[in-house]
Amino acid sequence: MTFQILQGAPLWVWPLLALLVALGLMQARSRQVTRTRVLVLPLAMVGLSLYGVWAALGISPSSVGAWLLGVAAAYFANERIFRAPNGVTYDPATARFAIPGSWVPLVLMLAIFAARFAVGVTAALSPATVKAPGFVFALGLGLGFCSGLFLARAGRTLRSLRDTSVMQQR
Repeated sequence: MTFQILQGAPLWVWPLLALLVALGLMQARSRQVTRTRVLVLPLAMVGLSLYGVWAALGISPSSVGAWLLGVAAAYFANERIFRAPNGVTYDPATARFAIPGSWVPLVLMLAIFAARFAVGVTAALSPATVKAPGFVFALGLGLGFCSGLFLARAGRTLRSLRDTSVMQQR
């Protein structure tokens, strides 16, 4: 059955998976990026995640509410518990952030991909399951949490810009 599921997936799924893995591997290395590049991946993942909720569940108060709850929970968890990424610095001379490598973005991208893939399979095998309130809540919450972590990480990175300017004023 697993082989049939993989074989039945649309062809565009596999290049998308390869692209996400490549992007995730790039995030695993320390790098220097501009402010724009800090925002591109999180915004793309938020878009992909929200589209996943819309495509699978439709736009409803319960699906969007669960997604927003996931975003808020992730942001709160990152601010209070994870505090990632750590060690980000900003160089005003080059207008770039030095960001330590992390495997977290790869894990988050693959989680969003896997959730979307699983929803597609579930919708094909058991369409009624996708409409069940518990499924709607769990999917919205999970995709929102992954997106929220991307946003929270970008927010902490951009905050190092403010921290740098405060240090320079002293």
